[in-house]
Amino acid sequence: MNIVEQFKTLKNPVIQILGPCEFDQGLLKSLHSILVDGGLKHYDNPLIQNKLKIAVGDGDSNTTQYHLDITYPTNKAFSDLQGSLELISADCEKIYLLGFLGERRDHELSNILELSRFCQERRNFTVQLEDRIQVLSPGNHTLIIKGSFSVFALSSNKISMDGQLKYPLKDEQLTPLSSHGLSNIGSGIINVEVSGSPLLIYLNY
Repeated sequence: MNIVEQFKTLKNPVIQILGPCEFDQGLLKSLHSILVDGGLKHYDNPLIQNKLKIAVGDGDSNTTQYHLDITYPTNKAFSDLQGSLELISADCEKIYLLGFLGERRDHELSNILELSRFCQERRNFTVQLEDRIQVLSPGNHTLIIKGSFSVFALSSNKISMDGQLKYPLKDEQLTPLSSHGLSNIGSGIINVEVSGSPLLIYLNY
């Protein structure tokens, strides 16, 4: 079984995807990892040394001596991140993404939109972008939030939130791209039910 087949059939519920942007190294986890282009600079990190790794991209930000396992055309109609998501197995329940925020804002927005599209096709699935953004698929989720946060929907969405938060929501209809979910405060465990479309959560602490 080659490396691509190994990743597509992984039974692990959690993996991480490492991108080219700088990030807090304290967030890196000892997980099977997809290294996206410039993310190859983390190839030798001790935390993932004995984990399954696969490198994908078009090579435009890879400055290491390591080679990509899957090379995409430079003039392609999709992002390297989108290509990497094709490797996520059906058994995966959560992905951590590091190195996809903080540089070009158009790339950052594209990444968030692409992850939202991916979550639309799954259920009870969570994406964690560093310690700043979560994308929740339709389904039920249990989160730990201790501080200010805001929720947004890219399309019409009914949500419920209860637990340790200042403003609980019960079957609340969030309209697309509105500020209705701005500035809530969590103090611990929060239960979230999402229907219809993925929910974006911005953590402000």
